[in-house]
Parts: sequence; structure tokens; C-alpha cells
Amino acid sequence: MAKEFHKQRSANKQDVQGISMGQTWTGLSAYSANRRFTITLKEFQNAQVGAKALTPHRLIPWDSSTS
Repeated sequence: MAKEFHKQRSANKQDVQGISMGQTWTGLSAYSANRRFTITLKEFQNAQVGAKALTPHRLIPWDSSTS
């Protein structure tokens, strides 16, 4: 799941945020959009971190013989 969030973040950065970073879109609307796009990128990054934390190989296995 973390890999998918990484792919989506990369695609978003290139295809969405890249629009507001170019020379064709300027002014207050470009600035506002860029701020929102930056927040979206941060959300993708945080989702990726969360997904990594929840991967099964990081969980402590439960041993029923010890309980």
C-alpha cells in the first residue's frame, strides 16, 4: 500500500502541482492552487508513512502457546 501512495504522490507532483509551477499560470489563483497542491502532497506522504507502519512484517507475531 505504501508503494501505491508513493506512486500517486509522484504522479500528483508531476501532473497536478507541476501545472501551478510553470510559467503559464500566474497570479493569486496559481499561488492558492500551489498551496493546496502542496498540502495534498504532504497528505500522500503522511499516508505512505502510515501504510508503512501498518505493514504485516512490522507487526509482532502472536504466539498462542505463551498465553
